[in-house]
Amino acid sequence: MNKVKLKFLDRAIVRPGGWMVFSKSDAIEFIDACKKEHIPILGIDGFYIDEEHVLPAMANSIDYSAGDTGDNKHEEAINFLLDQDESMYFEIVTADVA
Repeated sequence: MNKVKLKFLDRAIVRPGGWMVFSKSDAIEFIDACKKEHIPILGIDGFYIDEEHVLPAMANSIDYSAGDTGDNKHEEAINFLLDQDESMYFEIVTADVA
């Protein structure tokens, strides 16, 4: 787990297996922190979560793992999140960086 994930652990909903999802505002702050630490963003997966269900929302997800590896996609990822519903939660997939 990279140091940004450790820093944001208390702000995430942590599911079985260590799966972390963030509110929209926390996801934006998480991506900004990753940018400062030069941790590449590989993708964002959107979910609707209530007390009983986790519903993946593929239309609210994006993959940055292919393409230009010189651009870590932080600004594009933040702009993507700004267009999403406030009630959603997001898994932010990052490169494995210590």
